[in-house]
Amino acid sequence: MLGSGLCGAVNKGWKPVRNSMDKKRDVQEVMREEGRRGRRPVDLEALRARRAKLSEFRKLLEIGTEAEFIKSLLAFGLREGSQEFLESLDVWREYRS
Repeated sequence: MLGSGLCGAVNKGWKPVRNSMDKKRDVQEVMREEGRRGRRPVDLEALRARRAKLSEFRKLLEIGTEAEFIKSLLAFGLREGSQEFLESLDVWREYRS
């Protein structure tokens, strides 16, 4: 009889104790999720590959003649006549003028 009254009082008002670090982590997690809402996930490997490709292309812009630049584009992996090839050639011409 004595034990049942004590358990009822303890269970009635009992809440798990959470420390401030747990609350802080929860808030940070929610903020991170809300900050990413509506955006695509970032593909870090694709981003690195794009940056490396742009860096290499900047080096190609320094090539002196159009014939050498075209050779370099082909060696870079672009197909002659492709849209990317033609756009690169236009960028080079604009850069060199």
